Amino acid sequence: MKILVLDLETTVQKIDNKTDNSPYNPLNEAVSAHYGWLTDTTVENVQFDIWHHKECRVPDGRSNLDKHLASADLLVMQNATLSYRRSIAR
Repeated sequence: MKILVLDLETTVQKIDNKTDNSPYNPLNEAVSAHYGWLTDTTVENVQFDIWHHKECRVPDGRSNLDKHLASADLLVMQNATLSYRRSIAR
């Protein structure tokens, strides 16, 4: 079984001196994805895709992540119900 581990980083908004990191805020978007294949002891072949970061002049494409998602039998994510639905799912 191919198990893909995925973590998304998103932008945040400041509203009334509070940080709004909700993926339901339409102004927040995925900044980067960090993912790799889970083995018995570790996560291997870790990839980093950066999209919307102020220090990234040329964003990485989605094709590598899309290939990994398509070939995974199982997806394991940090904060999956929030991050995936808003930032990655189409």
